[in-house]
Amino acid sequence: MPSKKPLKLNLGCGGDLKPGWVNVDILPELHPDVIHDLSQPLPFPDACACDVIAQDILEHFTYEDVDHLIAEISRVLNVDGRLQIRVPNVEQIIEQFADQPWVRNHFLYGNTEATGVFGAHKMGFTPEVLLTKMMKVGLYPEKLSKVHTNYEATFIRHASSGSSSKKLAYINQSLSIGGAETFILDLLHSFQTDLQYTVIAYTNSARFTQMLQGKMISTEAGAVVIDVIGNWKGLLKAVALFPFAWFQYLKIVWRSKDADVILVSGFSEKILVTPIAYLLGIQVVWVEFSPLSSVFHKFFTLPKLLYRLVKDLPAGVVVPTNYTKQYLIPETRIDLSRMQVIPCGRRFSNTLLKMKKTIDVHVVCISRMEKGKGQELLVAAFALILKWFPEARLQFVGEGDNISVVQEAVKANKLEKSVDFLGFVPDVYQYIHRSDVCVFPSMWELEGFGMVMIEAMSLGRPVVAFARGPALEIIQHEVTGLLAKPGDVEDLAEQILFLLHDQNRANLIGKQSMKIVREKYSIQNVAQQYNTFFDQVDRRKAAQKWIRNHSQE
Repeated sequence: MPSKKPLKLNLGCGGDLKPGWVNVDILPELHPDVIHDLSQPLPFPDACACDVIAQDILEHFTYEDVDHLIAEISRVLNVDGRLQIRVPNVEQIIEQFADQPWVRNHFLYGNTEATGVFGAHKMGFTPEVLLTKMMKVGLYPEKLSKVHTNYEATFIRHASSGSSSKKLAYINQSLSIGGAETFILDLLHSFQTDLQYTVIAYTNSARFTQMLQGKMISTEAGAVVIDVIGNWKGLLKAVALFPFAWFQYLKIVWRSKDADVILVSGFSEKILVTPIAYLLGIQVVWVEFSPLSSVFHKFFTLPKLLYRLVKDLPAGVVVPTNYTKQYLIPETRIDLSRMQVIPCGRRFSNTLLKMKKTIDVHVVCISRMEKGKGQELLVAAFALILKWFPEARLQFVGEGDNISVVQEAVKANKLEKSVDFLGFVPDVYQYIHRSDVCVFPSMWELEGFGMVMIEAMSLGRPVVAFARGPALEIIQHEVTGLLAKPGDVEDLAEQILFLLHDQNRANLIGKQSMKIVREKYSIQNVAQQYNTFFDQVDRRKAAQKWIRNHSQE
């Protein structure tokens, strides 16, 4: 039996019914061959079409929904099949009708007179956006032209390429171990084990090196520490060591020249690594955990100047929360199109969930001992808690320069017998598991996420935090945790006491938070989002290269 002839599809045909084509539209009064809503999956089998026309269609979908339509078009096209599209050229419309605002707006926003809501425009395309979206689903440009107030383009369906191993280099000078390092450790491990990346990490920290090697991640020595955002002593040292450090980073980046992407999260690495990698043609992605306003105002705004000099060089910037993003946009002036919100995540412990809980401590606080982390506020609140709950016990897990200040606060409130300082511990889950409540009292202006919140919630432990910063995105008050008024010691004590006195409510909040957190913040899920972003960065680079090499008619 001879095979069926490939279809030729005219999607969203309107009144333009083409002979020999399968004309598709949602409006029956136009008498299409197939009545169909293009926001739904196309009613055609895989690889059944050799040609698809989608003229004046894509702009009628939202930025996200157009991806689904393009994916469906790619699905029904056979290999080497052709897609022809036409979309408005927003820049040309604005320029051409600058003196005719009514006409300009008519072209920009569409015309709903004939087709109602289906005639409204919901997005505008640039060549880069158009090519990037098409390449995502295997549609590669053959030609792209400017025609009057439109872009007209033809794309060819390429065969799917098999997945190939990718290489990731991580470069960071770790001055201490905290939530950021814990997350990066899990992220690199997930890249290596779940996504089959080849991962190599460069770090100067012996402890972080040991943690990385414990996960079987290859490590090499990092460059000399250059701290341009600490104190004046550190800055002067950085200036003196800059030539030596630059040469060391040059060698590290050169050794990473075969990496698909270099990931950096430290301020100094962004300043030093990024321009070197850019000159060598290696893509760099930044992780920017927190707002930078306090950093930018140091040393007569020297950090801001250095940052602004390199801000346009990274291929992408990942931020963990919208809280961080909203501050970074005006602070850094990074191109918004290169910024992506991807939360931090963890490889959550399952073993402890099967073990019976034995309460050793009622309240635990796990955090770096740094100014602004709020441990002193928790000490003051705990003094109030003991008046109502005298058997309560508080444990601090973490280390840092501010530990002496917190210890003095404990002594001043005569809490020595009820408060423990455990310092750095390799596995925080054990201490969370043995607690009733986990408190995240940070008021730090550089707080970008708060790893301990999702760690505690993943074990079903209720979290109390101040209602500020990233806590507002992670915790829903009285549903997945409790939020106290920012900086209010009495309210913080009241929220903790509520959980200590009402165990049933505490258990319910813990169960609700555990379900949500384990779905949203699993490191496998987060690593896949990073991987998708890396792919997007690659496609954008390919699109930019194609546009540079092909003049538009």
